Amino acid sequence: MYRVMIVDDEELIRNGLKMLIDWNACGFEIVGEAADGRQALASVPLLHPDLIITDIQMPEVNGLDLIRQLQYDGFTGSFIIISGYADFAYAQTAIRYGVKSYLLKPLDERSLAGELYSIRKELEKSSSRPSSDAPMSSLTVEKLTERFITGLIPFSEAENCLDSSIDGRTTQGMQVILIRYSISFENMDTYQLLKKELMTFLSENNLIYLFSGNKLSALLSINQRHTNTLIFNRLKQHLEETLGLYVEISIGKKVFAKEELPLSYQSADSLFDKLFLYGYKGLVTADAIPETTDIREEDRNLSEDLILAIEYNNLEDINDALEQFQNSFIQKNLPEMEVKTEYIRLFLEIIDHFLSAYPDIKPQFYDKQDFIEKAYLKNSIIELNAEMKARLASLSTDLEQFHPDNIMEKMVYYIDCNYNKNINITTISQHLHYNRTYLGRKFKKYTGDFFNDYLDKVRIAKAKELLQKGYKVYQVAEMVGYNNVDYFNAKFRKYENIPPSQYKKQNGGVTP
Repeated sequence: MYRVMIVDDEELIRNGLKMLIDWNACGFEIVGEAADGRQALASVPLLHPDLIITDIQMPEVNGLDLIRQLQYDGFTGSFIIISGYADFAYAQTAIRYGVKSYLLKPLDERSLAGELYSIRKELEKSSSRPSSDAPMSSLTVEKLTERFITGLIPFSEAENCLDSSIDGRTTQGMQVILIRYSISFENMDTYQLLKKELMTFLSENNLIYLFSGNKLSALLSINQRHTNTLIFNRLKQHLEETLGLYVEISIGKKVFAKEELPLSYQSADSLFDKLFLYGYKGLVTADAIPETTDIREEDRNLSEDLILAIEYNNLEDINDALEQFQNSFIQKNLPEMEVKTEYIRLFLEIIDHFLSAYPDIKPQFYDKQDFIEKAYLKNSIIELNAEMKARLASLSTDLEQFHPDNIMEKMVYYIDCNYNKNINITTISQHLHYNRTYLGRKFKKYTGDFFNDYLDKVRIAKAKELLQKGYKVYQVAEMVGYNNVDYFNAKFRKYENIPPSQYKKQNGGVTP
């Protein structure tokens, strides 16, 4: 018995076809049906029909597109076109695809039986499928390879189809490379051009072609010690420039036997879901996925750290904080939209802070909507993180230009609050995350004094206040940050021209 599949969007028509004739008497059996071409494309690989009877006018994928796609996929069975329209243009197109039978609705029993008789004779002559016991005989080598690689059939059914050159060349393993794109049924010429480009690429890079469809192509890398992602980046760029396709490439894990190729395929296929976290510019490889993840929660407020780094124009701290932010999402394996939402939330929180603190800054430095739009368009967390870094670094630079004394104000305030401690330019530069020499020069320009001179002046001014209150000289020395009384006396004389004890007497200092 030859196998028949009926494709029509009207259930009444499908049921009517089943009852119209005695199929078994004609040498056929109906093995399945579909309501449109898209359903049929999914079912044909499972049902293995010898004959497809299809309507032309159907939603999703029409009958002519169904025929065209199946033939590109290697289907070698027969077709009968049925239609309610006596449109010669349809018939011409069908003939171009090798369809010899074109019947008008309502179907006539004799006409259908006659077409079945002719088709059966052709099937018998070609011996494409003498019986349903040989369901794969009408498939091309490429389709058999695809079904094995994708796990639909066992290795035993596809062993003879796999490239014999694989044997003996797998000491360093094999990797399935998947190239994902999308080609519409109306633009199948692009599909042929794609296959041509891939074949050229294969010959130049010692790779093996496995299979292609309208959404995916599969290649095989053999015996390569390291995955050369550079050549696949070049391929991606070339396909996008020459064919106008957006292409994504994933490279599966290594296997060491042909029987294990479905494992490499599954690995590559699953990588597409991880492209945002682990890929870059549309390419991801199994080598980039860590074996384990060590999730460590940070006891810190990231937005506060970034705000401080921006105010101090410390680009190193901005980069470090965002690297940790990025890595936290990778460790937790979070979905793309959640990651993008968190980046947007952090950006808005930082921008709102500076809008409040520095309302005179020009509005273009706080373009929230532009960042949101660009964030959603990013294809990888690396690109998203780079966008965030660039924005915050630009903001930091702009703040310093519009408020050049901001860091100096903070430095002076720090000294005023900590003059009684053992502080110096080194400890302050570390606290403010600035270069010591740069900070010292900037401080001299801002205050007119070197750091140590300014600190001494602050300490002596505070000492004078304390002496007027009657504190003893040794107490005041310690209270303003001098551990040595003699050193304090020398400093006091330098700036006031008299010892602290005399200053106390002259200014009516009374011991508290």
